Amino acid sequence: MWTLRILVLLLISLTAAELSAQERYALLIGNTQYNSEFGDLGSPRNDVEALAKVLREYNFQVYPHHDLTHRAMSNAVGRFAQRLSKGDVALFYYAGHALQDDNEYNWLVPVKTHIGFQGELNSKANNAQDILNELNRATQGEGLTLMLLDACRDYPLPVQLASRSMNRGGLASMNANAKGTFISFAAAPGKKVPDKGRDGHSAYVTGLIKAIRQHSDKTVEQMFKRLQESVLQESGGGQEPWTRGLLSGDFCFNPRGCAKLQWKQVMSNPTQVNLQQFLQDYPNSDFAEAAKLLLKHTQNTDEIKTARLIIRSNLHDDEVFINDKKYGTTPIELELPLGEYRIQVTKTGFKEYTYRLDLKKDEEIKALLDNSVKFSHPFWIFTLLVLLLFAKPFKRIKSLPKLPK
Repeated sequence: MWTLRILVLLLISLTAAELSAQERYALLIGNTQYNSEFGDLGSPRNDVEALAKVLREYNFQVYPHHDLTHRAMSNAVGRFAQRLSKGDVALFYYAGHALQDDNEYNWLVPVKTHIGFQGELNSKANNAQDILNELNRATQGEGLTLMLLDACRDYPLPVQLASRSMNRGGLASMNANAKGTFISFAAAPGKKVPDKGRDGHSAYVTGLIKAIRQHSDKTVEQMFKRLQESVLQESGGGQEPWTRGLLSGDFCFNPRGCAKLQWKQVMSNPTQVNLQQFLQDYPNSDFAEAAKLLLKHTQNTDEIKTARLIIRSNLHDDEVFINDKKYGTTPIELELPLGEYRIQVTKTGFKEYTYRLDLKKDEEIKALLDNSVKFSHPFWIFTLLVLLLFAKPFKRIKSLPKLPK
């Protein structure tokens, strides 16, 4: 009975339900239309719109803005911070002109501004470190603040600002001083990048969107590592994004990702210590109930034996069921406790594949589906109804007269 209950919970835990994770918010600012002093940019508006679309797919409440003045940018950051609560995820993305001063502070340059000398930066530009600190205070050190600066654009500085450090271009390095902070630049500190990449977007945003879509189930550190590799390869080594982080836990853009990765590791060695640590890290995850039951079951034993099961088929877009629980599509690889399983692979228009397996060691199953469907299939029922409908007129045809003998 215990084995059956554990098996059912394990299978349920591997479905597509999400974690009850923190609230997610994103403030995106793209400044494009500058005055002649700094020069217009081509891609920030496109970058904000493209990134906003992707973030909404991953449960972010997105607040996009374009062409903000100094006051408008300050107000946007203030309103955004007011929406945040303890433990929330706050993502800040800025695309536009930016510069570093002689003290190595980074300043985000608003539109419709004239900066005569460095002393005016505090009143006419927005300090990136101040924005980061404000968001960290709003999440109270219990959430995650992501600051993404796509602002290392290659452009000539106004003559009055071309001082010793500011003339170097690019951004100055920033420290993630607060726990739960992750910073990413489009290029390494002090380096500059072209305004546009491909298709009217910056290379950084193109790589970021690709990394989110392809690696959303990886931790944020792993995902941005893939971003670095992608941009470095696409630019022929000319641009390498830079990151700095101080994270105490894991965060994945896919809400289930981190818990799923950790759960897979636990299942490879489900000791009491590992199960207790998992419940401490992910108390509200979709795997929590299974972990609790396993923990209770392992009080008298040190481990539960598992085996790997790989299911493949000769078709695409099929559906896999294990003990009547939908599990996904082939090919699929699972780590399951030893025991008996009823495996079904189905696809509309094809005969169902069914297999009973007593899992005692690693197994691989190749399901072969053919198109010999049952007569009860909806296609055949529809065909029969059409034939009957068109057959009715023939009933009204009079019988032919009998021929004389």
